[in-house]
Amino acid sequence: MILFFMKKTINGIAWRDFNVFYFGNIFNLVLSFLLIAGILIIFYFRKDLKNFEKYVFIILGFAFLLPLMAIVIINEINISLPEGYLFNYPLSKVYVASLFIFSECIQIFSFFVIMLIIFSYKEFSYLNSLFYSTASIILLVLFAFFYTIGGVTDIEEIDKNGEYEVGVILGAAVWSDNKPSPLFEQRIGKAYELYKSKKIKKILVTGGNAPG
Repeated sequence: MILFFMKKTINGIAWRDFNVFYFGNIFNLVLSFLLIAGILIIFYFRKDLKNFEKYVFIILGFAFLLPLMAIVIINEINISLPEGYLFNYPLSKVYVASLFIFSECIQIFSFFVIMLIIFSYKEFSYLNSLFYSTASIILLVLFAFFYTIGGVTDIEEIDKNGEYEVGVILGAAVWSDNKPSPLFEQRIGKAYELYKSKKIKKILVTGGNAPG
């Protein structure tokens, strides 16, 4: 629920527009359920473990909540974050995204620690958990990349010889001295090219909520 509340609040969407059935949401729900189930199994059924070890696993199992709680606190009390951009993204968004990614990494690492404890305690090691979690994170990043690429609208569906009423320039970062970022500059240049070639009759520019 903390994760869902964080996504809903930070993205500024209403609950009716929040879709639990997106892959990322389902992934986090399943992973959280497995973590909780694993902790309960270790706590109640692994009598051969020392009490100290059990509490370490409980701490690991819930450690991923701390970065999420930090994100909620930053958002709710409006903590001032440094201004500026990194790779065309506002630094405030970069900090929040870093906390979220850190939380996901802890969650995946904790999952493998708990699963290895349950199924192969004698062969268990934190290095094994680190290896499996790193491999899983790499696979998830590759999946997200190809999934995103596959979801892009096929530009061949656009009539390249047609004429359109309006071309939209989506907002992006503007650096010091009113210099558009490379991404923004390319969007502006493309819109100008389409306007001069009479592919579009008007240009509509959109704003953003970045500082200034």
